[in-house]
Amino acid sequence: MGDICACVLLSGGFVSSFFLWKEERAFASLCMASLAKASRLDPQCGDRDNFRVFRRRTLSFVGSVTVAVFLLEYMLRHGIAGNSSVGNGAAPRRLLPVKGEVFEFLRDAVVSTVATLALFAGPLMERGTSVLALQRERFVIARDLIICPLGEEVFFRGLILQLLLHQRSFTVAMAISSLLFALSHTHHIFSIAVEAYLENEAEEPKATLQRTCWKQAAAVIVSVYIRSIACGLLTAYHYAAVGSRNVLAAFLTHATCNLVGALPLDFVRKRSFIRRLVGVATYAGGIIGWFCITTYAKRWHA
Repeated sequence: MGDICACVLLSGGFVSSFFLWKEERAFASLCMASLAKASRLDPQCGDRDNFRVFRRRTLSFVGSVTVAVFLLEYMLRHGIAGNSSVGNGAAPRRLLPVKGEVFEFLRDAVVSTVATLALFAGPLMERGTSVLALQRERFVIARDLIICPLGEEVFFRGLILQLLLHQRSFTVAMAISSLLFALSHTHHIFSIAVEAYLENEAEEPKATLQRTCWKQAAAVIVSVYIRSIACGLLTAYHYAAVGSRNVLAAFLTHATCNLVGALPLDFVRKRSFIRRLVGVATYAGGIIGWFCITTYAKRWHA
């Protein structure tokens, strides 16, 4: 149980680093006391799409990932997270390809990305080119498609999963790391509750408004957990089974998941039987295609 406790503490520290900033602590405290007052704060206090909030959280995020790399270095050199590595640079050698393995490293990353795109054949068919219509601030795009996927994969796959694999089976390690990854998104509940308050303020009775908003926020965060667990399982599988502990494969898989987003499942609401049938076939075909690609790729490391 020691490895699990260590991973829980590491994940808790990862999330807690955001609250080292007094603005984040003040926003969370005010949300718990009064959503009405929290909703009237300046966006720079808690809006994750505000640049100042982005800057604060990115500094905390980068700091946590940097600490994770140093911890991984220590564990690898002392045999805590796999076979001990003599000399400096054990963590970079684990996260990056060594001389002579660059082709295999890039090959596994490309295959993992292709497999992920195949898996999302259904959503890609339904949304078409709108998936690429990134009508957001550049820093938000960078956060969602580069900074967060890369940092989270280094932390949750490169460190947490690596630590668990030393003593646990692959299935158990993958499940625990994915659960911790999902729980790391809990801090979003405060901004979600404020958004719910702003949406319901005009219609909901004041006496029950706060409770209603927290219930809605809880429901949303549960859906975030479910999607995050699914993403975590997929990236962990590509990291360890398909890519032979390839963090680039996990990063590209994670970025693709963020790009595609939640499954639309629009075909379910179609009146035409043919369209529903095509939708089912596309989703099923994507799953079969992913399975075939990953099964073939695993043979390279057998």
